[in-house]
Amino acid sequence: MPAGAYHIYQHLIGEPKTYELQGRTEKYTSPLNAWGGIPVTLVEGQTASLKDFIEYSASDLEVTVHDARGAPVHGATLRVRDRMSEAWRQVAEGPTTLSNAAHPTPFPPAVRVREGHAKLPSIRADRLELVVELDDGRMYPFTVSVAPPGPLALQLPVGGDNR
Repeated sequence: MPAGAYHIYQHLIGEPKTYELQGRTEKYTSPLNAWGGIPVTLVEGQTASLKDFIEYSASDLEVTVHDARGAPVHGATLRVRDRMSEAWRQVAEGPTTLSNAAHPTPFPPAVRVREGHAKLPSIRADRLELVVELDDGRMYPFTVSVAPPGPLALQLPVGGDNR
């Protein structure tokens, strides 16, 4: 990849756990579905070191959604966009197969926006791709920097959806 600033997105990651077994402490990683992206800068000729995704804490993210005039949005769904889950959705809906889809990636959170408010679960910093889908079918994509627990304020643009 060329040098530059990027974000690495993740989902289906783990949370460190320990347990006692016959007097020994064993460590393992328990599955956790969490979404978000972390920043990374690639410098030509240098190795980039990243923290393990486990080291970024996950929490719920409070979101407010307003229309172009500033009024709270009613009748909408807020979705986290996750390209891996989109591939698995295609497998689930068929007829495509992806190594027989033995362990499908879970679909990312989709929550209802009520009186302009929503809460997304299991969000890790720093970057998210979101879509606000109104009940009438209009869709508004957002790429945002987040800092759970938020709040994150989204305002729909003037002039219709951006499919």
